[in-house]
Amino acid sequence: MSTTDKIAAGVAAREAEDPAATPEPMRSVTLEDLAVNSDPQLEVLVGLEGFDSSNLDAIAASAQSKADTIKQHIDAGLKELERSERSIRDRIAGLGLTSKGDAERIISKDISDDRTRVTAISKDARATAMDQLRDEYKKADLLAKFWRTPQQVLSRLSLGHERRSVYQQQIAHANVAEVRNLCELAVATKNVPLAGALLMRLDELPAKARPYSSQAFSTAVVGDVMKKALLAIERTRVAYQATVQANQAYTMGRRPTPSSRIATGLANDRIAQLAKAVS
Repeated sequence: MSTTDKIAAGVAAREAEDPAATPEPMRSVTLEDLAVNSDPQLEVLVGLEGFDSSNLDAIAASAQSKADTIKQHIDAGLKELERSERSIRDRIAGLGLTSKGDAERIISKDISDDRTRVTAISKDARATAMDQLRDEYKKADLLAKFWRTPQQVLSRLSLGHERRSVYQQQIAHANVAEVRNLCELAVATKNVPLAGALLMRLDELPAKARPYSSQAFSTAVVGDVMKKALLAIERTRVAYQATVQANQAYTMGRRPTPSSRIATGLANDRIAQLAKAVS
């Protein structure tokens, strides 16, 4: 007998009982326990663009690739500018100018002119990569709205499944004990269509009668995929923002400001925390 048939048979058997019966005592097992020991073989996610976290992973990887390309151009340019500055200073020192102020003005002008020359070498390549990086950032920023809450994610990922509609009909009149047992089954098997149907049934129950809150239940089912999605989104954002700052600083001959370095550091800390949660 398939899992779906077992659920259908279980629901039918329970519906034959008194629906007003006192709910069974809460079992000692928790949603967290079930989530940790879950079997993902029944997990089926909607294949819409950007809804599966793997699509966001691809966006993050592409964004990082473009950011790395720009960084390579910048690093190469900075090395060239360092060599050029040493050469300029040695050349001006050899002129034997008596006025230190005059020497510094000449050095500053030559360095500025050389920066214009060096940055122009990679200008087009950096601009192309930056446009591509910006496109990936816009995609991630747009898709972020679909990953705000576990309830939103679960509701969307179960959308379009025929089994969800079947489950909704089967559990339309399920009592609290039945809903609790099926919630545990959905978490343990990562059965997204069943979980989506149960989420709607949970919302229909009186708040005090719900065996689990909608947030706790949704997190237990889709928490892992949501963490992965948020990590990918954050990686894309940081790659874009840090690269924009570095490119502007390189083009204008400035170093990143303390505030921008702090912001980047905090963002990297957040990425590390998200990565730790996913692993």
